[in-house]
This record gives sequence, structure tokens and C-alpha cells, in this order.
Amino acid sequence: MKKPKHEKGKEPWATENRVLPVELTEEEIRQHGKDLAQRMVQIIQTEEELAAHSADVRGRLKEATAGVRRLARIISSGTDQRSVACSVYRRLEDRMHVVVRNDTDEVVFERGLTEEEELALRQQALPGVEAIQ
Repeated sequence: MKKPKHEKGKEPWATENRVLPVELTEEEIRQHGKDLAQRMVQIIQTEEELAAHSADVRGRLKEATAGVRRLARIISSGTDQRSVACSVYRRLEDRMHVVVRNDTDEVVFERGLTEEEELALRQQALPGVEAIQ
């Protein structure tokens, strides 16, 4: 910026620096282009890292939430699902397949015998006949 004509020859009262627009050289424009490209690469890499970490965090959060829900169900019902030894009975007299808990003698499952099961039981009941499994 040139001095206005009315200020020529006068000494300034003060000098100061201000941030003002300055036209860039071709080299400065190229350098800013390189800087921009590097920043874009940084952004892309950071977004990829974030996505990887987000997936990991989401997985851990989902796992923790499932654990909380499981514990809430256990506390609410006062029971938990565990492996319990059971005895299985197949009775020809009433044609039933029955499962009984060994710790409480409670019947936990029963259904009618299939034709194959009934036939196998009848064959086992006959003396001298080998059972078909």
C-alpha cells in the first residue's frame, strides 16, 4: 500500500504491525498446497483410527451391557442358568420320555415317546433280542 499523497514527507506519529491481506508468491501457494495435502492425509488417518477405536469401544460397551442385563435378570428372578445333572427316563407304561433334576427330583421336561424310541424299548424288553439304537 502506498502512502497517500497528503502524507508524503511527513514522519509517522507511530509505527505498528497489523495483520492484513498480502498477495502470495507462486512458491508460497505451492507450499500451502503441500501443507493442505499433508493435513488431509492426517485427517484421513485419524478418522480411520477413530473408526477402529470406535468399533472396539462399541464392542466392549455391547459386551458390558450384555453382562449388566444378564446380572439384572439373575437378580430379578433369583435364579441363574447352570448345568445340572439330570436323569432321563423312557417309560413304556405311559409312553413318556421324562427328564428329572438329580438335585431336586423335579421333572424339568417330558414328552411322548417317538415311534422309534418306543420300538427300541419294546425290543430291549424282549429276552434274547438285541436293541436297535
